[in-house]
Amino acid sequence: MAEFDRFRKVVMAAIFVVAIISLNTAATTYIVFRYDDLSGDRIVERENNPARQRIWKAEKAVDELFAKYSFPYVIGIIPKAKMAGESEYVLFGLDTEKAEFIKRGVKAGRIEVAQHGLSHTNYAKAGHRPGEFRERSYVSQFNDIKEGRGILCKSCGLTSLETFIPPWNGWDENTAKAIVENNFTILSANRYWLDEIPNGLGLIPDTAQLQEAEKVIYSKNGLLDNTIMVILYHPIQIAKTAGYEDVYVGLERFEKLLQKIAANSSVEVITFQELAKKCNNLTYGRYIAATVMQRQRSFWRKLLPENKWPGEYQWPIYMNEEAYNKQIKQWRILTILFVAAVLLGGLIAGFFVKLVRPKKWRLWINAIAALLIIASILKESQTMSRGYHITSRSAIPAIFAAGYFISIIITVIKKHCTSIATGNRIGGQIWHH
Repeated sequence: MAEFDRFRKVVMAAIFVVAIISLNTAATTYIVFRYDDLSGDRIVERENNPARQRIWKAEKAVDELFAKYSFPYVIGIIPKAKMAGESEYVLFGLDTEKAEFIKRGVKAGRIEVAQHGLSHTNYAKAGHRPGEFRERSYVSQFNDIKEGRGILCKSCGLTSLETFIPPWNGWDENTAKAIVENNFTILSANRYWLDEIPNGLGLIPDTAQLQEAEKVIYSKNGLLDNTIMVILYHPIQIAKTAGYEDVYVGLERFEKLLQKIAANSSVEVITFQELAKKCNNLTYGRYIAATVMQRQRSFWRKLLPENKWPGEYQWPIYMNEEAYNKQIKQWRILTILFVAAVLLGGLIAGFFVKLVRPKKWRLWINAIAALLIIASILKESQTMSRGYHITSRSAIPAIFAAGYFISIIITVIKKHCTSIATGNRIGGQIWHH
């Protein structure tokens, strides 16, 4: 009996230890709220501008909501901004009311300051994806980032600044290098570029606009365990702005979202700096996998209904590398089968044209097929050079035409082989006689 009691105690102790370990390793979903485009005003001019007053009032009200639910959040501040209709830049520190607002939030542990470029100026070429830092030299990017960092540290009383958010989420290799050289450790941008990343730079892309986040959080399935959601929102979504009514959310709806999140015990609202400390799998591999998934999505979204796009449900979430790779494998197989089917269609068309069309028409048909391929290649190369993804609709004609040319090549090879065989037979007969 004594032995049984000892055994029972050992089993109970083991169960208790396992339970404690399970609690400590429970899957947590992290949410980061990222508010972009906070900028300084001249206080006098803001008081005479109703639109700017509404935005500033809404920004303070959102801060009160985060305080109410004890949630921290990230504010991407433009160090110096030029307001509509004004000719001069306003340094953030000149707006003492907003500077003090930020200082109080940082001191309370509620606000993480992120540098949102320098002046939010679009330097992109016409027709290219907009951006302040893409396609610019390393020196110019380094100097702009350094200037902006100095303005924010001075105006907000910061001794360190860890997170950089490029305007329009646009960046390149020079941006990444300049960020690290300016002592930033976190880049929050997008999932579009596969550049070489310097060591020590954490990549935490934005994943969802407010409306996209609502769809996931309010959905039947809810948030996936052990994932990250970076919710991006702008002034026009919390304060009514003419021309942007379709993206307006408002304070009441915003608070309902916070309530829903607060009710979920497995979700933790966090800042980028806290996330980097707690999450040890913010790897370059994870970023690349997310980017590759985006490329698959970009191809199929031109062909399928929205609810059938690859990873559509998971798109507003930053999943782990293994989860992405599993989906990528499935969609790559489908893409290969699709491309093979289109190629086969072109192949069949080539043989069909040979049978039903006179020889004099074939030259024109071949020329049209060649033009389709050339036009598609040129269009896709231009699309990618401007920072956008390939589009399947313009690639399909080229794939089909490629299949058509394969049929021509097969026909030519067969004729050539037949000619050689015939020549060999004739030559053999002549030699024999």
